Amino acid sequence: MQSLILKPWRESRGGDAFAVTAGIRLEQEGRYQFCFRVLGAVGALRVPEPAEAERRDGLWQHTCFEAFVMRADGSYDEFNFSPSTQWAAYRFDGYRHAMKGLPMDSTPDIRANVTADSLVLEASVGLQTLAGKQGGGRNRLAVAAVIEHADGRLDYWALAHPADKPDFHHPDGFVATLPDNGG
Repeated sequence: MQSLILKPWRESRGGDAFAVTAGIRLEQEGRYQFCFRVLGAVGALRVPEPAEAERRDGLWQHTCFEAFVMRADGSYDEFNFSPSTQWAAYRFDGYRHAMKGLPMDSTPDIRANVTADSLVLEASVGLQTLAGKQGGGRNRLAVAAVIEHADGRLDYWALAHPADKPDFHHPDGFVATLPDNGG
């Protein structure tokens, strides 16, 4: 599993209190397993309660984990995974341009385990729409987390923070590559 370390946005209060990582691996052709881990005083955070596994907008307003996959032409897909097991998927033609719901062949399988000092979310999702990589290159990847504190304040975690505000969509934040059969 490819392991990635997320960094807090510079104004995040929880940067010293938590460690946030993400992992990704290709399970089978076109299906990926994402694993997000938050270590620290998780008992002091607001974590969404389990709910029906369904598509839901606005998940980023609470504790949620996100994956972005960009093709060579700059179009990209966004996936949101909540500990509640709710999810969202969007397609963009370019940087924050022409957002639309992304049709999915199957519902993401999301499992969350929460203890006083850890939150682990695993999401298995089909990314068949990415099978035809453009330009012969590998798809670029960004992963991120929104962490909600008990007082409602949100902290933003990502592989990179290239803008002057938290912006998970920024093209320079796609600093990893999506694993494929070649590695």
